[in-house]
Amino acid sequence: MPVKVLSTKLDQRFRILTSRDRTALPRHQTIRAVASARLAGDGSTLGFALRQFAQHATRLSSFDEAEMALSEAEAIPGSKPQLHVQLLQTRLLLTQMRGNLESAAHMCEQLRRKYRSLGDTRGDCGAAINLANVEYDRGQPMRSVALAHEILPAARSHDTDLLSLVLSNMAGYLLAVDDLSGTAAAARELLGLYATPEPDNVDAVLGLEYLALIHALRGDLICGATLQGYADSMLRRHGYERDSLEKSTCERLNGVLHERIATDERERFAAEGAALTHDAAIAPALEALTPPLDPR
Repeated sequence: MPVKVLSTKLDQRFRILTSRDRTALPRHQTIRAVASARLAGDGSTLGFALRQFAQHATRLSSFDEAEMALSEAEAIPGSKPQLHVQLLQTRLLLTQMRGNLESAAHMCEQLRRKYRSLGDTRGDCGAAINLANVEYDRGQPMRSVALAHEILPAARSHDTDLLSLVLSNMAGYLLAVDDLSGTAAAARELLGLYATPEPDNVDAVLGLEYLALIHALRGDLICGATLQGYADSMLRRHGYERDSLEKSTCERLNGVLHERIATDERERFAAEGAALTHDAAIAPALEALTPPLDPR
């Protein structure tokens, strides 16, 4: 399972489960799987079972249990290359959850080398985005931008999900360094992937919010408020939640609109946006604010 953002986002970006009840059944299942593999004496099956147990333990913040399971799995002789990659992914997740960003960055580089040795371009792109997110958390957004630009051509040759992940992250990194033209170009290309019908994809919502902010910053407050209303309605319809980077974009947009539009007008424009069809909402968002994104 490729590293796909902590995050499909930053966590793109592992989405961390916080409820013990929701993960109780998978946890018991992985414990049983480990026990069965031990009884069968099957090293390969045991390795994969231990990896699954470690992953669930990490998401429950049971870091010591996860560490013991990973150490046991890594010591199994003759493991398949696929298991080595999956164990490294899980150890990366554990390292990120513990907040050791420097070690996480090194592990992302290791993952990229492993994927390249296996000829797995898609996996390399996923690991690069995870590395970009780690670098962003380390306060190195320009490094994140460079990584996103590096893998963009490869992402364009793969499926829509991977490309949308790269573009949504890239737009966020560019916005963090105040490159509004680059942000707009990435967001417009992202939305172009989902022109119609309304997608069940959080990256498309992020593209709308990035463009809403840019329209607002450039003085088109009505368009900004309307797009925000539509983006909020999409989030509610599909049950999405914003991560930290996405919340900062939303808060910045709200700040701009609060300063320049009266509350009742802002609410009216947002309500009008929420009532729009997908086609009607993205039409103004896709207006040519910038040239196409430079693949560099």
